[in-house]
Amino acid sequence: MRPLAEGERARLEAGLRAADAFTLRRPQVRLASARGEPPPAIARALGCSVQTVRNAIRAFHAEGPDCLLRKSNRPRSAAPVLGGDAGERLRGLLHQSPRAFGKGASLWTLALAARVCHEQGLTGGPSATRPSAAPCCAWASAGSGPGSGSAAPTPPTREKKRASG
Repeated sequence: MRPLAEGERARLEAGLRAADAFTLRRPQVRLASARGEPPPAIARALGCSVQTVRNAIRAFHAEGPDCLLRKSNRPRSAAPVLGGDAGERLRGLLHQSPRAFGKGASLWTLALAARVCHEQGLTGGPSATRPSAAPCCAWASAGSGPGSGSAAPTPPTREKKRASG
């Protein structure tokens, strides 16, 4: 473990006043490490894992005080599904009625937009067929669900109304 330079120590001590937990923990780890405390002791004192302590120490050695800044959590390999011109085409498509594409609905649902995107050549296939999207699409296409205000009362509600009426 190399000793801290004076500028690094000043920046770490300034980080101790940060409101963000990430920015606060990294200086705490590095200053404790500079005092000679082992990672397991630092982890116990800060209430984090030993691996978190080791990651912070490695980041400081690789980046210096710049490791105090939170970086994107986005995977480096992630790429937009619709890049460039396709995103603009999708925006234009969604500003039109589904009826302009020969569909019977007047409002877009996730599943309908996925089908039309596929038909228009924007995507390789309907991507809204994930199980998590199914309830959303069902609510939107049936006109019921959260926020629609048209859901029929449940049987217990009907019984309460009969009893009070």
